Amino acid sequence: MTAGMGISTSSSRWAALAGLGATLYLLPLALNWPLLDPDEGLHAAIAQEMVEKGDWVVPRLFGRPFWDKPAFYFWFEAASLRVFGMNERAVRLPGLLFALCGAVSTAALAARVLGRKLALPAAAFYATMFLPLALSLAATHDVALVVWTNLAFLMFWESLRAEPGLRRWSWVCGAGLALGLAMLTKGLFGVALVLTAHGLYLIVSRRLAVAHVPQALVAVAIGAALAALWFWPMHRQNPGYLQYFFIERHFLGLFGGTQTHGGQPFWYYLPVLLLGGLPWIGYLPPLVRDALDRRRAGQPMLDPSNRDAIVWLLCQLLGCTLLLSLAGSKLATYLWPVFPSAAILAAYAWRRWLDGGLSPAAAAMMRQTLLISCVSGPIVFVPIAFVAAEKLDLHLPADVWWAVAAAALSPLAVLIVWRRRGLPWAMGTAVATTALQFALAILFVLPPAAEQLSARRLAQFFNEQPAIPETVRIVDERVGSLVFYLRPQWREGLRPGQIARISARLAAYEPRPLVLVVPENRLRRLRRHCDIHHWPFAAVDGYRIYVLGPRDDPYSERQ
Repeated sequence: MTAGMGISTSSSRWAALAGLGATLYLLPLALNWPLLDPDEGLHAAIAQEMVEKGDWVVPRLFGRPFWDKPAFYFWFEAASLRVFGMNERAVRLPGLLFALCGAVSTAALAARVLGRKLALPAAAFYATMFLPLALSLAATHDVALVVWTNLAFLMFWESLRAEPGLRRWSWVCGAGLALGLAMLTKGLFGVALVLTAHGLYLIVSRRLAVAHVPQALVAVAIGAALAALWFWPMHRQNPGYLQYFFIERHFLGLFGGTQTHGGQPFWYYLPVLLLGGLPWIGYLPPLVRDALDRRRAGQPMLDPSNRDAIVWLLCQLLGCTLLLSLAGSKLATYLWPVFPSAAILAAYAWRRWLDGGLSPAAAAMMRQTLLISCVSGPIVFVPIAFVAAEKLDLHLPADVWWAVAAAALSPLAVLIVWRRRGLPWAMGTAVATTALQFALAILFVLPPAAEQLSARRLAQFFNEQPAIPETVRIVDERVGSLVFYLRPQWREGLRPGQIARISARLAAYEPRPLVLVVPENRLRRLRRHCDIHHWPFAAVDGYRIYVLGPRDDPYSERQ
């Protein structure tokens, strides 16, 4: 993805673009690793039940309505499963397509606000930022939300620059449609981010006028009308749903901290932004230094030709991060919609550097940042991988560690290209090495790790039995991938509550007879609450299956 990066020929640019796109969005579909718990397996099981039960209005798990997420992303997953079959590739295809659309919409934003030369670098930076890149593999609703927030930001930007009248209102209506799709994806979450950034920009740029209030109200009304096409039927079939979703889950949960993701410190998103934005987030401080140097020299802090665009992007990045930091409930994926603005600003910093527009001190910071990003890989990449493997209790074979070492050394190629071919080629090589690291992780690291983070083998064990036990409890893990991999006749006969998650501290008090499934990495936690040394169990690929109660289960064995 190197258009605008100094590569001269059109064929080279398109070849690089195709190679990057294939690596990021096609390679994951070429491999067959199991669904990851907790989120990917859970969402897949809900979409699977949507297909098998034929109910495309109410998302369900074990026949019970699933109230925590709207149906929009489930529709895409369910459609993919129906067309391509009940397999992992069909589950991941919608997420990868939305991730691609997120990069394309980031390019559109950059092109409209800062010029076409920034489009492809901004998209490449966004696509290879750590958090968007890693999460594009997991089937989460946030990957679709980024597309709608990007489009809403773009529509509001265009509305501010359009002539008063029909053209301006058409952009406002377009923003409303994007907000409606955001509501269908994540409720009011995306709407709050967009309106916060838009309102902050109007205030900071001193453009806030009375006319902007009805425009925002009309956009929200259009979005609400679109979202009501699903929310109202959902509420009709599930009385109390609207109160739960918008009052309890949004206002009381998000701002009161009553959700399971509550209790995090105010600064929670700072390391998420810094680490999730690697390797490109480090190129934003030189822009700050350049602004300060311009001020000392008696010049405007921001280039007048791009001032509005930079302020608008900063309002997205800082305003949305501040809003999320003030919320009581915090999760890393919530910050995902701010990474496009960070990527565009990083691309702008590179463009200024390549054009010689930065101050000498800011240009020196850019060089230092590039140098650090190249040499830090070999120093920190392997230790981080080792710590992650220990924390997740992953047992990785030797070839995986060779792949980790190769990924760690790949940034050194940027230094060689920088010295021999110059900065434009160095930037393109930095994008390529990031994609290479991702490819190595996909090929070598993720498959063995996924086997230990999925219940596919556990499902295979139950599939070999004559029946599913009456009561199955899984200690401290969600049950999504287990349900997805069960035989269709087993899934069809499951009743609500037959398979469920239970915390380790409550396992001893669960009514019996009971089959208790304990991941090996949860045994220590269970032993703190239960005396399990005399319990009979069967060992199954990373799990212990305890059969408790008077019934003698035919597939348990005493150890």
